[in-house]
Amino acid sequence: LFPYTTLFRSVEPRIRVIPSLMWGKPSREIELKYALARVCNEVIADYPPGAPILLPGEVIKKEHIEYLAASGRTTVKVFV
Repeated sequence: LFPYTTLFRSVEPRIRVIPSLMWGKPSREIELKYALARVCNEVIADYPPGAPILLPGEVIKKEHIEYLAASGRTTVKVFV
């Protein structure tokens, strides 16, 4: 079991671009270790509970990378 609730109590979302404006924008998939401070361009949600961890337009923080790596994810799509 991952510390899902702990992550979201400590990480305030930082939106750089309004999510609806990100749809259809160019993106590329990069390794998670290079994603720090980049702008996410996909919805990333764990199931259960299905709540989003990252949304398009949100800045990827160290806590996001640590959580996603612990859950087995290795790549993320970022805004080009």
